[in-house]
Amino acid sequence: MKVFVGGPIQYAIGQDGKFINEIREKFERIINRLEKDGIQVCSAHVEENYGESTDEYSNEQICIRDFSWMHECDKYISVFPNYEDGRIIHSGGTNVELGWATALNKDVIIICDHNKLHKLSKLIRGLNTICRVDFIDLDLVLKDPECLVDKIKCLNGDK
Repeated sequence: MKVFVGGPIQYAIGQDGKFINEIREKFERIINRLEKDGIQVCSAHVEENYGESTDEYSNEQICIRDFSWMHECDKYISVFPNYEDGRIIHSGGTNVELGWATALNKDVIIICDHNKLHKLSKLIRGLNTICRVDFIDLDLVLKDPECLVDKIKCLNGDK
């Protein structure tokens, strides 16, 4: 099984020019858990070393790569973490990927702070009316990453 994990990069870069460590740890925890279960993960975070090598890719290369991953993946997972002050980190790229995923009728899992769910756009919150979208609380995934693997298996028809 192949899963595409998306989420902010550009707006998760701190003032020091590096990916915010607490957010990186969340992505790493999610990605590592999926890989531990034998799930192949496509991730710009990993590919671009959490923003450190993003400048090595052209806009066109990133677009073609991510669009290819979307076609190849079985599931799309978008992660909307929070800044330290509690605001959701939005991402134009992740929103484009959500559009691709729904247009291609992929199963989608959106991971975010459920207390901030109302801060996502109505369009994102309404995606489940046109395709299969499940929302999972970020804290729950971080406390029990197995719940994400279980959700993927459930969407896949496995028990």
